[in-house]
Amino acid sequence: MSCDSGRAQCFAAIEGTGNLPAGALEAMYQQAIDFETFAAQHGAAAWGFSEPALHRRAGASDGVWKRLVKQRLENARQWQEKRDKLLTIYEERKKEGKLREPTEIEKLVRRAEGHDDNESVLAARRVLAKRFARNPKLAEKYPAIAARYAKKGS
Repeated sequence: MSCDSGRAQCFAAIEGTGNLPAGALEAMYQQAIDFETFAAQHGAAAWGFSEPALHRRAGASDGVWKRLVKQRLENARQWQEKRDKLLTIYEERKKEGKLREPTEIEKLVRRAEGHDDNESVLAARRVLAKRFARNPKLAEKYPAIAARYAKKGS
């Protein structure tokens, strides 16, 4: 079974083999996520409050302009409050062990899973291949990733 169908189903399938008791994987699972991704998932992305059109006055009268600026400032204040609350939640979940910061290798893998036309994706793949070629212990720690990104013929 592919783990793409969902964490719970994947864990159930692995635990169904009888090698692990039910709930063991869920108890050990920590989601590797950075704060910016966490905030974006909860509706407070890094630049969610910006309004590019506000840089152009475009013939607005003084009253309209003041109202627009006041509205944007209020939106920015609400956005910042939301991010502050999310940061608190994020830090609490890290302390509880539900979340953790992704490792550098995990960040590279996420980048390397992008589209082949993207230069940063190709660069991440090259970096992963070099890291695994230079450090055999790293390949032991991340065998599935090493098998996928190791240089062919080396």
